[in-house]
Amino acid sequence: MAEPQFLNKDGIVPTAGRDIDNKTSRVVTDTVNKGDFTSDAPLISLDKTTTGRGTPVNVGTNKALRVEVWGTGTFSVQIEGIFKSGTPHVLPVWDMTGKKFVDNNTITVAGIYEVDIQGLSKYQSNVLTISGGNVNGSGVVIA
Repeated sequence: MAEPQFLNKDGIVPTAGRDIDNKTSRVVTDTVNKGDFTSDAPLISLDKTTTGRGTPVNVGTNKALRVEVWGTGTFSVQIEGIFKSGTPHVLPVWDMTGKKFVDNNTITVAGIYEVDIQGLSKYQSNVLTISGGNVNGSGVVIA
């Protein structure tokens, strides 16, 4: 019985998700899905009743920030990114439920949101207004 021949003369089975040449199973490119990696993202202290910026958090190799914002009060929150200058800049915020960007890049209702943070040095929250209760924010960063 003849030995099975695959895509090369050595009979080596190629690995899924990798390109091979016609002689060996040498990896030319390797696709890695980092979207499965998430870690908690500190954002707004629990039951916050005062305005102000949160502590800047390093972005690292993460690409996206998913945030849930909720509270008992009326609030407005922005997500800021910090690049090389060290100056906070307000970032566009995608409302995942409403499937649109929030007006004025400001979160004003409870919900789940996503922010692109790739390439930035740090991110932070900024509670602009809060009245009649509290606001909370928790999230994860996605590599």
